[in-house]
Amino acid sequence: MDRVVLERLRAGLRDARSQLLRTAAATEGELTTLEAREPGAPIEDAARQEVIGILARLDDRERQEMEEIDAAFARLHAGTYGVCESCEGSIPIPRLQAMPATRHCLTCQVIRE
Repeated sequence: MDRVVLERLRAGLRDARSQLLRTAAATEGELTTLEAREPGAPIEDAARQEVIGILARLDDRERQEMEEIDAAFARLHAGTYGVCESCEGSIPIPRLQAMPATRHCLTCQVIRE
């Protein structure tokens, strides 16, 4: 893979990681605020618990996305970034630009899903 393209993809991963960290920090702050509130009317408590549940699921998803980004950085370091983990073919650059942490080419991803 061309060094210039590789650097652009690395920058994309860094940007995705930074954005994810900002989102995670905001989610964590919202969770903390909601959990610290005094109990209110039962309907308010039920709504608050629902929102807390949604934010917690988002937090789990953000953690998983961060793990995917970290794994992509490890593949960059190992020299296997851009290689499909299923068929070992090249992952097209446009796919890597759209989904920098992807592990599979589009054909293999469709099969997996």
